[in-house]
Amino acid sequence: MCKSMNKSYAIIHWAQAIIGIIFGLFVANVSYANSIEGRPDLTPIRAILSIVLILYSVMQIWVLMKNQISKIQIFAFPIIYITFSMFWEYLARGYTKNWSPATQAEATYQNVVCMLILSFIVFAALFTTFKRRANV
Repeated sequence: MCKSMNKSYAIIHWAQAIIGIIFGLFVANVSYANSIEGRPDLTPIRAILSIVLILYSVMQIWVLMKNQISKIQIFAFPIIYITFSMFWEYLARGYTKNWSPATQAEATYQNVVCMLILSFIVFAALFTTFKRRANV
């Protein structure tokens, strides 16, 4: 660990990343269960979500192993992780049912807004993960 980094912060972030991987695997299991239990329309959407969540958690472990973790990353990871998961699920469910009973124009508008928000969350995740600390 970096001498300037507190070990307790690193332990907290290791725990967050491992819990993130476990939850990503849980989402993969739910995706598989959806395909068996009669909701195959949700299966690909949740499978992609599980892959993204696992990759994001693995990126956090990679940053930890390179000794470049910061307090901002420790704080941002769970917020981004949860926000992305919830918003992805909201977007997926709306898109799957075509935002009914909305009109086509309202559905298109909702898709565009949701994709912009998801893009912003992904940008925030990448920025907080790969931005180097100023004091490294």
